[in-house]
Amino acid sequence: MLAALGSAVAIMEPIVSALMQFARIERITAAVLAGVAVWFLALAVVVSLTPGESALWYGNRNLFEFLDRLTAVLLLPLVSLLVAAFFRYWRFLLRYVAAPAIVLLLLAPHI
Repeated sequence: MLAALGSAVAIMEPIVSALMQFARIERITAAVLAGVAVWFLALAVVVSLTPGESALWYGNRNLFEFLDRLTAVLLLPLVSLLVAAFFRYWRFLLRYVAAPAIVLLLLAPHI
């Protein structure tokens, strides 16, 4: 439990820092606001898992399935492609193998 709390704090740090910088609020206020926002987003995902048509959020998927598909199909390959593009000059495999393979993974669900 304590390890999970440490990970949660580390994950929320960019959000808290951005709130402190752009909204010019104190760290504790930014942390509470970020925690409340994350809690409500998590609550929306949990509520979307309830059976019934009212839980459908996008097409015939609930919010959890939509976010899972968005992450698996779009965000993970896109971030991988950007990392490969950023480090492409370092290694031959990233330049000629990884980048085209990631593009294929990104386009595969749509072909």
